[in-house]
Amino acid sequence: MPNSSSGGTSSSGSSGRGGGGVAEMMAKAVTTSGDFYSGRTGVQGVQDRKDAVREKRRAQKNTLSQWYGMTRRPLSAEEKQEVELLQYRNFVDPEHQHQAPKRAAEVGESEFMEFGYFADVGRNKRRRYKSFADEWIEENPDFEHVVATRIKRNTKANQKSKAAAAKKAAMTAAKAKEKRTSKRKSKRDIF
Repeated sequence: MPNSSSGGTSSSGSSGRGGGGVAEMMAKAVTTSGDFYSGRTGVQGVQDRKDAVREKRRAQKNTLSQWYGMTRRPLSAEEKQEVELLQYRNFVDPEHQHQAPKRAAEVGESEFMEFGYFADVGRNKRRRYKSFADEWIEENPDFEHVVATRIKRNTKANQKSKAAAAKKAAMTAAKAKEKRTSKRKSKRDIF
């Protein structure tokens, strides 16, 4: 098989088509543009990469993702006292005075905590009803009549549909039984 320089690639770097070769390819290359090393898609240096990793670790240490982004902050003396009272609340609780004093576990051990006020008002604390209709009537007494008529109408409709479904099921069962029985008359039926 004879060697030809017109097809394929050659090891010298020049192609058979153009003549410019490596210089021509480098002119088209992305790396020769001026903003390649400094632009948004630029190549990072080793030191820049190390600094970015350190900064990421520092940010992750200060705000842990599993703590919903809460930042770690030093506690004041008053807050430390509150945490200590929470830890030893079993000493003060009259229901647990007969038991051996125990320290409440895991209270104040984490550095991620928030202080605030708890409001004892909310939907869960309101009176709970059996259904949404009961709650709706409680909020709007004018709708009691509307809800009562709708319940009555829906109950009647449900009873009718159940009766119709039961009748239909009985008819299909009777037809299936009739199909299963033999059409020939037995000796007992003749006499």
